[in-house]
Amino acid sequence: MASATAARNPAGGWSLRLVPDPYASVERFIDLVGRCHELGFTDVVVNHPRPSGVFQGDPAMFEQAVRQTLAVFAEDGQ
Repeated sequence: MASATAARNPAGGWSLRLVPDPYASVERFIDLVGRCHELGFTDVVVNHPRPSGVFQGDPAMFEQAVRQTLAVFAEDGQ
């Protein structure tokens, strides 16, 4: 699985980062979003898991990871 995140490059462009299996665990997803936040990202985009292919994943794990990540960042006021 892969997820793409983009950020402004100080040189004036955009950078793209592919992250394999971003929601393999809740902790991994929280860490990914936290790192993006620390870098100044305002948005993080991940693909909803598919039954097969590059974005293959468990929809229940995805939903749990997103739900818990939102709760963590809501507690921090971020």
